[in-house]
Amino acid sequence: MGPERHLIVLNFSGTPAQALVRLPWIDMRNRTWQFSDPLSGEVFERSGGDMADNGLFLSLDPWRHHFFRLESSG
Repeated sequence: MGPERHLIVLNFSGTPAQALVRLPWIDMRNRTWQFSDPLSGEVFERSGGDMADNGLFLSLDPWRHHFFRLESSG
């Protein structure tokens, strides 16, 4: 399984924001990753290959945040 991984994303502005975020982990490819936010209860799945090639697309409303726990689901 490996070490626990977390990602914190904040929008410190009064307007909606979108970004492609490059993640620092080189072993993302060839797996599906589950992003769970224990604060909001939201859960997303993303392709490791897509994130390695393009980054993780995020969209946040003003003054919002995500606190993700990442787990490989295959």
